[in-house]
Amino acid sequence: MAQSVYQVSWNFNIAGQFASSVFHWQFDDAGYATTNVAAGALINAWQTRDLTHFKQLIPSAVTFLTMKARKVGSVGGFESVGIFVAGTVGLRAGNLAAAGVSPVVIFYPSNNGKLRGKWFIPGLSESDCAGGVLTNAFKTIATTNIGLMFDDLTLVGGGAPVANHGVYSRATNTFTHMTFERLSDLIGTQRRRQRPA
Repeated sequence: MAQSVYQVSWNFNIAGQFASSVFHWQFDDAGYATTNVAAGALINAWQTRDLTHFKQLIPSAVTFLTMKARKVGSVGGFESVGIFVAGTVGLRAGNLAAAGVSPVVIFYPSNNGKLRGKWFIPGLSESDCAGGVLTNAFKTIATTNIGLMFDDLTLVGGGAPVANHGVYSRATNTFTHMTFERLSDLIGTQRRRQRPA
């Protein structure tokens, strides 16, 4: 069994600003002819099962652009690219909040070890946050959808391997399977250097 780690980048346009989210999945890719084909199978499986769940989490001001996947941790070969249909946007109503604030998802390993993963959900609608606190309606929708988005994913072809979501360390070339995810009660602020347009 050749367990390999694949990095998947989701790329978005948030009201005119480019943004990306990066995740790692591990699965047995021995049944695929190339790593490019395996990466494409991962993209296709995720888009088929989880795109609707993802769209429920983000505002309509966020446009999906592409997904890119490639093998990491060893010779990866070429990456595979999935392009979203033009006009694929989030389903959350309301004006986009400013100042780089986002809901945060925290990932936990099965052994309750110290390692944690974090994901800043791209974009936050003003109607999903009141007084600096996420609304109960948003929390309910988010909890339901993130629980489905990061479940083990069965790929098509290559013997139908099952991909597990986790955290990958380049320094030690190790993958930790994350088995539980939770929406943080606190809103995250992403600090980054602002560059002129």
